[in-house]
Formats: sequence, C-alpha cells, structure tokens
Amino acid sequence: MEQRLGRAEEVTAWPGRWVIVQRAALLGPPLTDEARAERLARLWLARDGVILRERLEQAGATGVWALINPVLQRLELRGEVRRGYFVSGLAGIQYAQPDAVELLRAAASAPDEALIVINASDPANVWSGETAADAWRVAQLPSTHLVLCGGRPVLAAEDNGERLRVDADSSPARLRQAITAYLTRPFAPRRVQVNTWNGAPILGSPGQPLLQELGFQRLPAGMEWWAGRQDNRPPT
Repeated sequence: MEQRLGRAEEVTAWPGRWVIVQRAALLGPPLTDEARAERLARLWLARDGVILRERLEQAGATGVWALINPVLQRLELRGEVRRGYFVSGLAGIQYAQPDAVELLRAAASAPDEALIVINASDPANVWSGETAADAWRVAQLPSTHLVLCGGRPVLAAEDNGERLRVDADSSPARLRQAITAYLTRPFAPRRVQVNTWNGAPILGSPGQPLLQELGFQRLPAGMEWWAGRQDNRPPT
C-alpha cells in the first residue's frame, strides 16, 4: 500500500512552473457591461464589415443585437460607422464600416468577373438565410461550397460535390470555369463523384456532357473525377 502511494506521488509531482491565468494581472480588470458590448460590436464589425440582426441570428448569436445596437448608435453619432441599406435582400437596420461601404460601391459600379469559391460555413456566405432565393439556399455545412461571380452564385456543390446546382443563365463555358474552380480549390479532395445535376440524376442531364469535357468518367449512378490523372480513373 505504501509503495502504491509513493508511486502515485511520484507521478503527480510534476516539476516546472505553474501559473494561474484566471487573474486580473493577466486577463485585465473585469469589463463593465457597456465596455463588453462595445468590444463585441467592434468585433462583429471587423469580422463582417456590415452587420444587422438577421446575420447575427443566422450565426447563432441570438440576443447579441439587443446588446450591441445601442453601441452601434453611439458609434454612428461619432462617425465611426454608417447606418443605411447597403446590402439588398437583407432587411432591417444595417451598420457598416466606412471602408466596407466604399468597397461595396466599387463592386457595384464595376462588378468583378472573377470566380470565388467559399465554404457555406464561411461568414461571407449570405445564401443560407430566409432572404436567399429558394434555388440557391444552402445549409451552412463544411461539405457545401459556393462558386460566386460578382457576389452571386454560379455553382452550389453540396455533399462534397455529389449534388450540383448551377445557374441556368450562365454559359457552358462559365459553368466549366466554375466547376474547375471548385475542383481545384485549396485542400480539395482528389476524388469527386457527382450524382445529381439541378435535382435530377446527372446521367442523361445537360451536365453529363459538360462534366465529360472536364475529364469525368461515367459510373453506374453518377460521374467520377480524379485529380492529377489524365484518364481520371483510380489506379488498378
């Protein structure tokens, strides 16, 4: 019994320095409710550029709007933020940083034709709320990606690419570019299998010849693509 206790003491007696971090000397003095609300408001402004109640609720921050709205009103009076209607389709009062407003104006006057791939869980995704069109509403899941052009979706790839939705007004060349951007995004998987195209089976759909041009191979119930292989088939 004595030997067991001695071994336990040896194991738990770790050498080294230990510091309690929950101290005012390290964390600073406790914040007042007003100071905490201002820091939270500035944090959301720095993260999103434009904030409003709907976006906060979509991000799971229920109740935060009531806390930071008075702070945003004071920041507006100081000229640090602007209040207005900056993003169409999003209802309610909107607050934005001045530089974010200028960036939005520049994008509206000269739309960028570059394709941007974002994850559906990214804060930049505004196509998951109730205001998003039904055809483009996606779940905020890591397995879903959107390819945007000028802020509007060209392609939605769900379930790691198993289900594709495309913009009906985009040309075949544009859709090929969007799919290529999705396949070659950073940290993309080497294998992608597509089973549906705009809600219908991919086989026999308008998407089948388009995917074949990109190197997809036919499977019994879908189309398969492998990165870095000329024939896009797995090794035998």
